[in-house]
This record gives sequence, C-alpha cells and structure tokens, in this order.
Amino acid sequence: MSIQRILTFLEVAESGSIIKAAKKLNLTQSAASTRIKLLEDDLRQPLFVRSASGMRLSPAGERFRPYALRMARAWQQGRQNMSQREDVKGSLSVAIQLTSWARLSHDWIGWMHANAPNYLLRVESDWSRGMIRNLADGYFDVIVTSVPTMVPGYIIEPYISEKLILVATTPDLSFANLNKGYVHVDWGPQFNEKFNLAVVMPVTPTVTVGLSDLALQIILRDGGSAYLSEHAVQEQIDRQELFVVADAPEMTVQHYLMYPKVHHNSEGIRLAVEAFRVVAERQAETVMV
Repeated sequence: MSIQRILTFLEVAESGSIIKAAKKLNLTQSAASTRIKLLEDDLRQPLFVRSASGMRLSPAGERFRPYALRMARAWQQGRQNMSQREDVKGSLSVAIQLTSWARLSHDWIGWMHANAPNYLLRVESDWSRGMIRNLADGYFDVIVTSVPTMVPGYIIEPYISEKLILVATTPDLSFANLNKGYVHVDWGPQFNEKFNLAVVMPVTPTVTVGLSDLALQIILRDGGSAYLSEHAVQEQIDRQELFVVADAPEMTVQHYLMYPKVHHNSEGIRLAVEAFRVVAERQAETVMV
C-alpha cells in the first residue's frame, strides 16, 4: 500500500474534491484519481461517494480514515527522524484552540526552546472538535481545548480559566444596545449559550470570528465592541482606547489540556504539559502584580 495513495486519500477527504487535492499535491487530476482507484482496489472497498457536488467519505472511508492518519503521521515522523541531528530526541505536535492561540503559543514555544531544545515542534491552531479527533487519531500529542470530550486512554486536565469582558471603543455603550458594531468571538458552545441567555433582544453581529486577536483588531480599526479576554485588553483599557461596558455580564471560559496516558514519547509529553503549566502560572503571576 503506497504512502502516496494514503496522502492523496487524506487530501481528497479533507477538500472533498479530486481537483483541489490534485492541485495541492502538484498532481494531474488523472494521477490523483488513479491513486484513489488503486487504493480502493487494495482495500476492496469504495472509499468515497461521488456526486456532482464533489466527493465525501463512504462508510468504509470513514472507518479507514483514522488508520490513514496514523500511517501518514508515522511516515512524516519517520522522515523527520531519519534527517534529524544526532542530538534530537524526538518531535512533538500540539494544537491550541483558536481563541487562545495568541495568549499561549508564543510563551509555550519559548519555554520549550529554552528547556527542551532537542525536540522538534509542530504547533497548530484549530477548532476544538477537529483537535480532539486528530488527538485521538494520533496526529496531535497535546491539545488545549474548551470543549473536552472523554476519549479512552486520554487525560483531561483543567487548565486556564479565561475571564471575558465586553469592551467597546466608546465609553457610553450599553449591553442592551449591542447591535451596532458588535463583533462576536466564538469562544465555544458554553459561552454562546450564556451570551444568548443574557441578551434581552436578539443581537446580529457585524462579523463572527474565531480569533480573538482578529476581533480586537477589527474594533480598534472600525469601532465597535466584543467580548475579549481581560488579560488581552488591559493595556488598551488603561490607555482608554477601549472601555468596559459596565452593565454587561462577565463571562468565563474554562480550558483543558488533553494528552495520552501512555505514549511512546512519554518524556516529550511530560515536557509539553509542563510547559503549558508554567505558561499559565507565569501569566497568573503577571495578573496578580
């Protein structure tokens, strides 16, 4: 079974299109189609349901996908290990929920470079649902998520609690009058439910985003309001570039670490988790000061 067929299968599954997959893999459409056909012949199962709108995984394709992901990752890690310096101990792949990317990623990478320089790092931002699926499939080693799901063999560890406040570029905004210029940050289903229960009248956001940093940039440029991490906007509040909406309820989002109980690279997992804990401790100390 060719690894190139596996990689093509995963790309078609992701994009839902032979044409898009072929373009990304620098193949002709015919070559990509041939790879998929040969893989289906190997497995003696149709892996996709084909239609005029594109391609989606068949039941057999859904069952095969986790194994394909593990094979692809093993291939990538094997290639990395064969080309690594002799002092490299291994590689680590982590994912951080989009809304906490700016807060955690830079400090985590800095700690790892200082304290675990012999590890190669892969750091991505993602939505919680995709991260958990990829964690279970072995693509990620450690993730930070606000929507943990019980997965056999994995630890869910309470991590940081994010205090969210509604801030605006004008000092006189009322929570009851959010429609004009409100930018909705998708902090997750728990936040969305609390927000919908809190508002008196339905709110139509100007735009909905997954990155809190992007929401901050939008309202600073165009004016408006958004629920943002108090930690992230304190400087703008101190400079009176942003104002806390006094009658708006405070919200919190709890984040969690997820990682495997048993792993072939147990020392690497330990260091990655320790790095996240240190980042949280340092940020808590900064807030207290």
